[in-house]
Amino acid sequence: MIDFKNKIVLVLGGGISGKGAMVALQQAGARPVLFDDREGIPLPNMSIFDMLVTSPGVTHKHPLCKEAKKLGKKIMGEMELAYRLLGKKPLIAITGTNGKTTTTQMIGQILQNDGKQPMVAGNIGISASRAAVEQTDTRCAVWEVSSFQLRQAKRFIPQIAIITNIAPDHLDVHRTFENYTKAKLSITKQQRKQDFLILGVDELDKDTIQSLQTNA
Repeated sequence: MIDFKNKIVLVLGGGISGKGAMVALQQAGARPVLFDDREGIPLPNMSIFDMLVTSPGVTHKHPLCKEAKKLGKKIMGEMELAYRLLGKKPLIAITGTNGKTTTTQMIGQILQNDGKQPMVAGNIGISASRAAVEQTDTRCAVWEVSSFQLRQAKRFIPQIAIITNIAPDHLDVHRTFENYTKAKLSITKQQRKQDFLILGVDELDKDTIQSLQTNA
C-alpha cells in the first residue's frame, strides 16, 4: 500500500470524486491541493507535487497529465485511490451501461439485511475514496464503477465483478464502441483465480463473452 503521509498531491477535477479524494487524502496524511479547470486559474507547477490524482472525467490528454508523465510523477485515478485505501475489505464492483445503480443498491440492501454492513459508494452519490476512509465500521464494499473510473484504475481487484450489460454509450469520450467495451471489461483485468465474474449473459453479445473467455 502506498504511504500517502506528507505527500503533496494535486487532485485534478473538483466534482464529487475530486472533493472526495481531497477528504480521503487528508485523512491518509497527505497534503492535497485541488485544481479545477472551470475556475479559470493558471495551471499549477506540476514539479512541486509528488503525485497526481485525477477525477473520472479527466483524460490522459490533459496538460497536467502530460506534464506529470513527463516528470515521472505517479498518476492515479480516484477509483484506484479508493481501492488502495480500502484495505482488506472484500469488494463487489458493478459496471454496465444500464442497471448498474439498481444492481448496486439491491446488493447493498441484501447485504445490509444480512448484517454485513456494506459500504455502498462509487458512481452512485458518495465517492468511493471518501467512503473508504469515513465508513470504517463497514465489513465489505459495494461500488458502482463507470467506464471513466475503470479506464483510470491500474490496480483494481474486486473479489466479485459484475457486468450487467454493454451497449454503445459515451462514444464522445471513448470514440469507438470497442474502446468503451474494453474500458468496461477491464473491471476483471486483474482478478485472480479465486475471484468471481458475474455476467448479464442475455444482455452481452457473443463477441464480448468470447473475449472474456479468451482472456480468462
